Amino acid sequence: MDTQKTTEQARRGVDRRASDRIEVVRGARVRRPGSARSIPARTRNTSKCGLLLEIAGGGREGLTPGCRVEVIVARFGEPLVRSESFVPARVVRVGEGDSGRALVALEFEQTSADAMAA
Repeated sequence: MDTQKTTEQARRGVDRRASDRIEVVRGARVRRPGSARSIPARTRNTSKCGLLLEIAGGGREGLTPGCRVEVIVARFGEPLVRSESFVPARVVRVGEGDSGRALVALEFEQTSADAMAA
């Protein structure tokens, strides 16, 4: 990997994403694999490779870059998220959003078509 090139791209604001992002705001839940406890969240954007979640307050405990998680997003027109179809993902980065909310970027471990069909 050419560190100088990626640093230059970041400095110039070049988008290195693998796929386009679409703004989508829906209810979501994220949890560590095998955990019965999930964290309520909402999506900010999504792509075929992953999504950006917004999590209120201190709800992001245990969500660190590199950790594996499972995520589910509410279907269009449904306010509630059912727990039977979590999709495996990996935390890419964690940052601060507005009003003390955490922003958690996830990369799907499957293709988006498979993930969204779940």
